Amino acid sequence: MERSRGQIILVAAFALAVVFVALALVLNTAIFTENLATRETVDEHDAIDLRAAATDTGDMLLRATNENDSLRTDAATLVGAYRDRIDTYSQAEFNHSLTQGAVHHVRLEETHNGTMVHQTTDTTFESAGGHDTWQVGSGVTDVRRGQITVTNASTSTPVVFNATNGSASWSVSVQGSADGYDVTVESVTGTTSVHSDDGPAVVLRPTNGTVNGTEMDNLRVQSQFEGPFELWISNGSTATGTYRLIHDVPYAEFDDSAFDGVDDPMAHPAIYNATLSVELSRSDLEYATNVTVEPNGPEPR
Repeated sequence: MERSRGQIILVAAFALAVVFVALALVLNTAIFTENLATRETVDEHDAIDLRAAATDTGDMLLRATNENDSLRTDAATLVGAYRDRIDTYSQAEFNHSLTQGAVHHVRLEETHNGTMVHQTTDTTFESAGGHDTWQVGSGVTDVRRGQITVTNASTSTPVVFNATNGSASWSVSVQGSADGYDVTVESVTGTTSVHSDDGPAVVLRPTNGTVNGTEMDNLRVQSQFEGPFELWISNGSTATGTYRLIHDVPYAEFDDSAFDGVDDPMAHPAIYNATLSVELSRSDLEYATNVTVEPNGPEPR
């Protein structure tokens, strides 16, 4: 009898031992899984943070490079200055990352050179030669940083900013009214949209589609065409204001005869966009990607 009781106790003890071992395995697995998930999340965040920082800094440095008057002499000077700025930023990232047990690199891989056209003086929208209707650009496939500010417009003849690919046309016109301005957009499909604003000025952003901050149908010019198109201004003498636009035609291929070399309106080299390579290296993580830097770029078509 005592022997049977001892056997029962021994079996029960063995069973409990098995249960405890199983619980330990389950607990260890849960802890390992949680640690792995946390580590993967941290890794992902580190990579995302570096990519975001490189994009934001590259954006800021590209704006500064394009806006620097002394760098606008030619595309090679612009690209060289931008590369130097990216290299300086990369060195700062590298030095900081070493203190965190990692290595960060940001490099300029390539640029797409373009042309900036602008008028900074509040005057009529005529060409440098005084032409009322004139071509602003041809062979354009993408535009960014488009902004037109109209400070005064005729109540009888609107100033018209239009684009055409030879078979279809898009336009936005601004006409003065008793209350301010009337803005009319005509799409390539023939759809017409009208927006009225009381001023004192009307700010058109044809690359993000807003009039004084309000979205307007079909105002995004780059969404109207597949392939190259021309940009024109018509009735430029009937209104006054300023404008700025960067398009993707390299300045070396651009006909700047309608622009002035020293005064408004002007055209000069610009970097349309740039590709940066971003790398993060750590004992437990390798990450590499490319990002496109395109300040105030158009939305995808």
